[in-house]
Amino acid sequence: MKLIRDFCHEMGLPEEEFTVYVDDARERVKKAKIKKKDKTTREIIIPSWELKIIQYWVILNYLRKLPASESATAYYKGASIIKNAQAHRKGSYFVKVDIESFFPSLTLDIFITSLKKDLESNPENEVIRYLLEATNDASFNQSIFYNGTCVIGYPASPYIANYILKAFDENVVAELNEISGKLGIFNFTRYADDIVVSCENKGNKTEVLKILHNCLEQKFDGALKLKATKTKSTTRSGGSTIITGVLICSDGRTTLPRKYKDKVRLLFSLYAKEILEKEEIPALTGHLNYIRSVDPVFYNKLYSKYYTQIKKLS
Repeated sequence: MKLIRDFCHEMGLPEEEFTVYVDDARERVKKAKIKKKDKTTREIIIPSWELKIIQYWVILNYLRKLPASESATAYYKGASIIKNAQAHRKGSYFVKVDIESFFPSLTLDIFITSLKKDLESNPENEVIRYLLEATNDASFNQSIFYNGTCVIGYPASPYIANYILKAFDENVVAELNEISGKLGIFNFTRYADDIVVSCENKGNKTEVLKILHNCLEQKFDGALKLKATKTKSTTRSGGSTIITGVLICSDGRTTLPRKYKDKVRLLFSLYAKEILEKEEIPALTGHLNYIRSVDPVFYNKLYSKYYTQIKKLS
């Protein structure tokens, strides 16, 4: 198989040893749990460095060359949570919903089905052809999927997700265009599992949710579903709105919500006084990285005030 043969050649690994290489690497996969906002935990699968080598090689040579929709705003070069929010800066009414169990619902079988369908319509596409060929090798599948599904923590999973969801994204846009007379100016984005539809006119929540549900059902036959508990319909109260955690001000500026800023200020205040719980300290680095990318002005204020503490974290 060309993909496996090329990988082994570049790594200086005999092709007949690829299976042993993957089996050994899978034994060193680790699991970790991180706290979510609702106090529950999310499991992360941490691949061994050998599996990371395979996945990054496949990403570089294949997965990043797969097509993704223009509505996908995560996991490609130049994508950011800021760009996702800014796409909705002119909206007045918003429908926000998550896809339930997003990565675990994206299976090897769905990936193979997508590859086969795309190869039928584009038989000259070598990226798709060689990827599909490689899925005939169980060791290759085990190197980029975890127990047959995408998972949080595997570098390959986001690229596979964007590829699999391409047809869904495009179908949603087509269906929304059909009712654009009711919606007015609208926009649709999907940041991983976070879906946002913004529009000019009110009163369209039910119809928008029906379109999202039907498009998921049509593409995935029940394998992917909307998360009912994470469905929201909002308006621009006071001229501002929050999209995927980013506050869009009435003048189009993006910043972080006051509640989040207050929480981070409190954490750093406790850390400076050396009374922050030890298990909370590692999260500070994550907050800083997020703030630096989303709200540089707030980051600079934190850095100026807590310079000593931030240097200790680095």
